Amino acid sequence: MRFDRDLNDEELVASTIRDIKAAHKLGCPVIRAQYLLSPENLVKVAPYAEEYGIKIGIEIHNPETPTTPAMLAYMDAIEKSGSKYIGFVPDLGAFADKPNVESYQGALEKGADPIVMSSFFNMYGFLTFRKNPDFEGLKRIMPYVFHIHGKFHCMTEQGNELSIPYEKLLPILDEAGYDGYIVSEYEGHGTKTAAQAVAEHIAMERRILGI
Repeated sequence: MRFDRDLNDEELVASTIRDIKAAHKLGCPVIRAQYLLSPENLVKVAPYAEEYGIKIGIEIHNPETPTTPAMLAYMDAIEKSGSKYIGFVPDLGAFADKPNVESYQGALEKGADPIVMSSFFNMYGFLTFRKNPDFEGLKRIMPYVFHIHGKFHCMTEQGNELSIPYEKLLPILDEAGYDGYIVSEYEGHGTKTAAQAVAEHIAMERRILGI
């Protein structure tokens, strides 16, 4: 929020309390916080969240997973606090197990020229792919999950997202009794319009869940 330095703890707490009050005025039941708000400060704002009826979720974003050290510190603080108003907002991109095959093929077919490679790096250069995504960690945090970011990069002609194993993730959410929202977060790396891609993403989720 500043060009010269990060906000200090006092400023981060004040900013989060301001967000809680704004969400209350807007009628938003959940807000997302990021890792700059420390576990200790997340607990510190919990009474304000409870007073205004707003749940605060720390985003779990690639390269973090539910059981990386930073997220375990939040988990420990949340459990010790006993608050029902602080938890997590997982981004399903944190469970990516491979780059999108079609994007690899596209880069190779076009000779991997600088423009294509720049786009390719923007798509995958900041991501971590895991052969064994942290499914058990997701199961563990589900009692504290308030909202979910349904990340996807592009949809194939068969209606699938090849980077993120939705077919394994969605049953975990279903079995945990999750009844919140999964917001389709399109990274815009395909050739389809956003409206078309999001419609296909939702259709894929419905197909996997059988609804």
